[in-house]
Amino acid sequence: MDREGRHLYPAFPYDHYTRVSDADNRALYAYLMTRTPVRAEAPANDLPFPLNIRMAVAG
Repeated sequence: MDREGRHLYPAFPYDHYTRVSDADNRALYAYLMTRTPVRAEAPANDLPFPLNIRMAVAG
């Protein structure tokens, strides 16, 4: 879910990151904090049929 409560799609593969260690997370965070932020709008989701029907994908 995004900050406005909408479903994010494609779904974030959170299960792929279950074995990341706390040290890895701290290292990734430290690296990301060294990057200069950018201002950019995310493109709207535009999926073809039948992928645009969330109920079909949820199953």
